[in-house]
Amino acid sequence: MILFFNQSSAAMKLSLKVTSPVGFQFDQPATDEVTGTILTVAELEKKVTGYVEKSLVICLDSPVNLTGVRSDRLLLHLESEFAMQRLFRGQSNRGNLYLIPSGLAPTPQGIYEDSKLIFIGRVAASPLPSAVAS
Repeated sequence: MILFFNQSSAAMKLSLKVTSPVGFQFDQPATDEVTGTILTVAELEKKVTGYVEKSLVICLDSPVNLTGVRSDRLLLHLESEFAMQRLFRGQSNRGNLYLIPSGLAPTPQGIYEDSKLIFIGRVAASPLPSAVAS
């Protein structure tokens, strides 16, 4: 099944709560939950397996610090394309969350390499009620 993302539609806002590791907090602000807007669908290349999978680039409402790295972009890798479709329909999903360091751009093909991202952990991604289309 192929997922098409209509970039001309209104941007969807998400709440992202880190669920694992338990007790996780961003350095600044000191919280385990952030909000942001989906920018685009991107590809994530997993170096160990060589697989390339669909993910979402999230622009945060305000930048965060993590282990001394400041950024306003995260990469959300959901468990499947079906999970991504459910998210676009307004349903919560779980996935892996990565911090995209400031200045890091994808390859010319639009692929982010997991080895260049900062893995944060497991996350619960929930569309904010005002962002869900009726």
